[in-house]
Amino acid sequence: MATIPERRQSLLASVNYELSCYVEPAHKPNPRANLGSILMAIFTLIGMMLLVALFWESLFGGVRIIAKNSFQDSFLTSPMTWRSSSWT
Repeated sequence: MATIPERRQSLLASVNYELSCYVEPAHKPNPRANLGSILMAIFTLIGMMLLVALFWESLFGGVRIIAKNSFQDSFLTSPMTWRSSSWT
């Protein structure tokens, strides 16, 4: 009967390990196959543009209303009135 170190050596000698590694190339998904994410991106962009437009509209409209209330008898209230009154 073989001793334990001899068995160990025979077992190690019978093991044959060869490394084989396969790297898959980078896969780019077809844009037509992913229609849902394209539509989601489009609607997200539209929503962001609407929010920006709403922000600027409220900013300019708010400034105009504040200026109109602050300077009630000035040129901001009626452009035709101040033109005709200032030139006569």
